[in-house]
Amino acid sequence: MKTRHLIIALLAALATAACGHTKRPVGEILTVDELLSTADGRIGDTVSITGLCVNTCGHDNSHITLMGSDTTQVIEARADERMRSFDPQIINSTVTLEGVVAEQRIEPSFLDDWEMRLDASLEGGQGNPAAVAVFKEQIRELRDSIAARQARDGKEYWSIYRLETFACHDAD
Repeated sequence: MKTRHLIIALLAALATAACGHTKRPVGEILTVDELLSTADGRIGDTVSITGLCVNTCGHDNSHITLMGSDTTQVIEARADERMRSFDPQIINSTVTLEGVVAEQRIEPSFLDDWEMRLDASLEGGQGNPAAVAVFKEQIRELRDSIAARQARDGKEYWSIYRLETFACHDAD
């Protein structure tokens, strides 16, 4: 009987750690839109954000996609080593996450290398020209975005922001 109670307590603790049953975060809670509009100045900061979970990683639930006011306002959240994974049941739920803002930069040198590899994939008739054309269009769009950012902000890279998450709360 004691073993059964121990197992139940352990399962309850795991469910609490996954998401939705923990204490509410303290301090200011940002929307996804607010975080994305200020993310450049928040890299490395611990923040709380709220949004709609629109996707969970089907492999190991180690990351989710949180959406703000529309489909252009999205951020990936990754469970850190303490949290490990998200509860897959949070999809289509509004959640509040706590974590550290991180940035991945896409620089012209990366795009140059990517384009070179795509060209090499077509040598000898082995590649897929239609797929290469799609990727080259994406590269062109990224180059245009980088040029616009450089003209606007003086930064010659494109940023992709994410949240390294250590806590997840049910916001409903």
